[in-house]
Amino acid sequence: FNIYNMLHQFGSKQMGVVSTYFATLRKTHGVPSDCIECGQCEEHCPQHIDIIDSLKQVAQALEQ
Repeated sequence: FNIYNMLHQFGSKQMGVVSTYFATLRKTHGVPSDCIECGQCEEHCPQHIDIIDSLKQVAQALEQ
């Protein structure tokens, strides 16, 4: 979500930084579309974010 927020906050001006950061995290942590929609993260989220649906938006924005 941090990368997605950076993209929306800074726009295309920081796309190089965002792309590099995402490529690094992708190697170590996978990608948003890897989510299996089990819902465990949503049960534990203190902010009550709809993480599953939000990850779908992140995947569309970053995994193009």
